[in-house]
Amino acid sequence: EILQTESMYDFGSTFRVLVTDRPLVGRYRTIQGAADRSHAASLAASGASGGASKPSNAANSAATGGLSLPTLPGQGDQPLEWLNSAPAIQDALFDQVDRFRKTFVQVPGCEQSTAERIREIVGDAVRKLIRHHKLVQPSQQRQLDYQVSRNTYAALHSFVFPHLQRILSAPEERLEKGIRSF
Repeated sequence: EILQTESMYDFGSTFRVLVTDRPLVGRYRTIQGAADRSHAASLAASGASGGASKPSNAANSAATGGLSLPTLPGQGDQPLEWLNSAPAIQDALFDQVDRFRKTFVQVPGCEQSTAERIREIVGDAVRKLIRHHKLVQPSQQRQLDYQVSRNTYAALHSFVFPHLQRILSAPEERLEKGIRSF
């Protein structure tokens, strides 16, 4: 199923980006969203889950509408899994991202402030995850920071990218004109 479609412009050509509910290649694992976790918890509390403590992949897939993240074999302790295994921190991160997206005003010339605020949000989540998982190795902390930052910018792409395209289109045209004149 196509979840989102967006037209984009890059290097003089227009293309369309389609967001699907599953990866086109490779294996994937279904994950639960916050609403699905609370629904599963209420079912478990009422005994309606049939005694199963963990929903099956098929039930999980149906509960999330088939949404999933790609996984690779042997990736159990990787940074993306660290974020997914702390649902309270993950939910708080994306609540902050959603609030940022709805309330932050982007002003041409102040993109550094936007980037600094995004880094504050990411840094806060990374610190919480490091404490939660008791990570002491700097390499693990860097990997975690990279993954959280990557997920955050992916969630904010449709908010940040059009603004950057709009404000940078005139300088890009001047640069292309200068390059062509040589």
